[in-house]
Amino acid sequence: MLQYYYILKLSYNGFHYFGWSMQRNLPTIQGKLHEAWYDLFKVKVKSFASSRTDAQVHAKSQWIKIISQNEVLDFEYVIDELTKRLPVDIQIISFHNCPPKFDIMGGASWKEYRYHFASPPITESEYHLNFNETLDIELMKLAAGHFIGRGVNAKYFHLFQRRESEKVLFQREIFVSEICVEYKTHYFRVIAPGFMRQMVRIMVGALLNVGQGRVSLVEFEESLKKGATKPVGFVAPGYGLCLQETNFNDN
Repeated sequence: MLQYYYILKLSYNGFHYFGWSMQRNLPTIQGKLHEAWYDLFKVKVKSFASSRTDAQVHAKSQWIKIISQNEVLDFEYVIDELTKRLPVDIQIISFHNCPPKFDIMGGASWKEYRYHFASPPITESEYHLNFNETLDIELMKLAAGHFIGRGVNAKYFHLFQRRESEKVLFQREIFVSEICVEYKTHYFRVIAPGFMRQMVRIMVGALLNVGQGRVSLVEFEESLKKGATKPVGFVAPGYGLCLQETNFNDN
């Protein structure tokens, strides 16, 4: 049986969804995509995402590899028809063929995430965390810089992940890590080849703890060393997080 391979690029507001991956009786991004595809083509489809996004997490650049039994010749038509069938908070950016061996899950050269937060709180939003405590932003900027490391200087993120196997490589390269200002909010911007489960959200939790004075800069630095045992972060809420960009062009 012939199979055809496509790349679909999505953006979405994940606030009302239980993440990317399909879950029984719960709304997910993958579930809505499969429903729309079946409604259009009357065939089931397989899909694989470049990044795992948790419940309420957003994306501006989520790459999806589609494997289907139906051949698509008119890509603009499919974009239009799928758009009609998808909820308004899931948008198609592009759609085209891809090689069967294209590595959607491990082939990205880098990914960028941003976590938006406001302190003091401003208008309620589905896109940023309102934080009631006063934060020392300058200290948070210093702490964010300590995440950066490449090669032998890469830091250890064993304490900044959840539910990963002990076989996972915890020493991770981080290319960019900074706190930026955007109107009345701030955001944590981080770029790396890849991330572990809930890694960015725990990184944010650690930065917020530093900003409140709950964790010292020394304790923060110690947590990034091999063999560290004292956690310094917590899992920040999903809705402040956005998968901003995924890059495959450098490979």
